Amino acid sequence: MKTAKEMFEELGYEFEKEYTGDGVNDTYRYNKCFRIDSIIFDLNGKNIIVSKIFHTISLNELQAIIQQCKELGWIS
Repeated sequence: MKTAKEMFEELGYEFEKEYTGDGVNDTYRYNKCFRIDSIIFDLNGKNIIVSKIFHTISLNELQAIIQQCKELGWIS
């Protein structure tokens, strides 16, 4: 089973962690095309923010999103 990071990287996304001023990791961000397309996992609010120029996600992207949610313990 591939990790979410591996799945996103195969789709051309780069992984980035974002931190608050106190050093706590607030988000996991996957970026593509110089941040034009991004899928963000808000770790504090348990939200997923999808920002894509064509406003659609592929089945492979959905599978990577679900895998990331599993790894975060949001779903089983």
